[in-house]
Amino acid sequence: MKTLRNSINIPAVNALEKKIQNEILAGKQRAEITVENEKTIAYWKIGKHINEHLLEHDRAGYGAELFKRLSEKIGYWEGVWRSIERYWNW
Repeated sequence: MKTLRNSINIPAVNALEKKIQNEILAGKQRAEITVENEKTIAYWKIGKHINEHLLEHDRAGYGAELFKRLSEKIGYWEGVWRSIERYWNW
């Protein structure tokens, strides 16, 4: 389709717009998958650290006290995770 020098080829612009929309959507989906994968790895590592700590400090009541203390301290870090999640929710 021939167009004048200063005119816009509407079908071509529409096709370009669709390509851009598809790239934005695909990028968002890749980012969401990456974030979920990284969260899974992080939570697995956290569990591993806690388990190793409990094995080194095995005594009556220690685990319950540990989880109580960690739950108080980790509230802050969960807020950080939520902030990161909100940032990536485009």
